Amino acid sequence: MVIASILALALAAAPLDASPGAVLRVVQHDADAGACDAGALRDMAASANVTALGRIAGDAVVLAEVHASCICGAQNCPYYAIRITARGPRVL
Repeated sequence: MVIASILALALAAAPLDASPGAVLRVVQHDADAGACDAGALRDMAASANVTALGRIAGDAVVLAEVHASCICGAQNCPYYAIRITARGPRVL
């Protein structure tokens, strides 16, 4: 169990591309994702449907749709409008 927890934390800390990385940081702070373990959060972020919406003052803005049984099951899955700034992602 301890090894699985350490592995899950290491996977969650591994770098992702900018958009999936932003999605991961956003869902990690979403109370609705509290039932998700670190591996599920990483998988959710990596498989999110991410659509570029444009830019605000030079920052990319994306729409992310996530799917995972620990956050929404088959319906009512969340969408996040995320502004990706130099200081980190911010939900709009």
